[in-house]
Amino acid sequence: MPHKPRLFIGSSTEGLEVARAIQFHLQRDAETVLWADNVFAPTDYALESLERELQAADCGVFVLTPDDLVRSRGAQRKSPRDNVVLELGLFAGKLGRRRAVVVQPRGSNLKIPSDWLGINPVDYDHPEDPTKLITATASAATQLRLHLNGLPARPLHVTWDETCALVRKLAGMLRRSPSNGGFSFDVLVGLSRGGVIVADLLSRIYGGNTPVICLWADRHSAYPQTTFAPPDNWVNQYVLSALASERVRNILVVDDITRQGRTLAGAKDFLVSALPDKTVKSAILFAPPEARERIDYVARILDTRQVQTSFALVDD
Repeated sequence: MPHKPRLFIGSSTEGLEVARAIQFHLQRDAETVLWADNVFAPTDYALESLERELQAADCGVFVLTPDDLVRSRGAQRKSPRDNVVLELGLFAGKLGRRRAVVVQPRGSNLKIPSDWLGINPVDYDHPEDPTKLITATASAATQLRLHLNGLPARPLHVTWDETCALVRKLAGMLRRSPSNGGFSFDVLVGLSRGGVIVADLLSRIYGGNTPVICLWADRHSAYPQTTFAPPDNWVNQYVLSALASERVRNILVVDDITRQGRTLAGAKDFLVSALPDKTVKSAILFAPPEARERIDYVARILDTRQVQTSFALVDD
């Protein structure tokens, strides 16, 4: 599944129609997010809303228009609105200069911070007739499209709140009736490392009464593939001993993310083979479309981007 880049478009109120024209041109090439379209929640500080967008966006385009008149070193100059310049700086500082693009009227000679001097903006010819903005911004949109297509995809940054929401989504799938694909389990088995966190969160959602066990996925370079079975993986003999209890009938093995689904499928196959009298199913937060057939429950289908979880330091 190809990744469609997320493009934030910022402007002042005066430049909003230009921003909408750019959004019109690029809506097929990117997931366009215009600042005026509910980005700034009524109960949030503006910076909080921008920080959320910074986590999600691949690039920001900022329409600078001659909105204010400022005096600098004895001379009067037209300048863009301060908040748009601030947003531009935030995107450049967080995402890098190539991911924060300036769009401005040709020949406007705007007063901008000196740190931005020498940066080539994307110019457009501002028409006297506002109904011709779509045509007037077509060339600028073509430049933006080429620039956007040349940027590598940013990793998908998953916040802790998003992680918890995906775990709740899994819980909703599992709580369906058996006839609708649900599954009632006695034990949660989390794959080392991120799977243990998912298992713990699921256990909490279920009231904290479901035991959580860690299944060690041995990725030692001496083995051609991830190893679960003793004696090579000696830790898991204790896991099997616990799961062999008569009190355990249904087992859910979980992980956080997979690229091909082999590790989670291997863990399930290992448990099914070692415990033939148990029912074992698998669940995961992120999986690509091609791995979906190997996994019983998937919270979110991946595109081609890398994923950085909220517990990435633990994953490293």
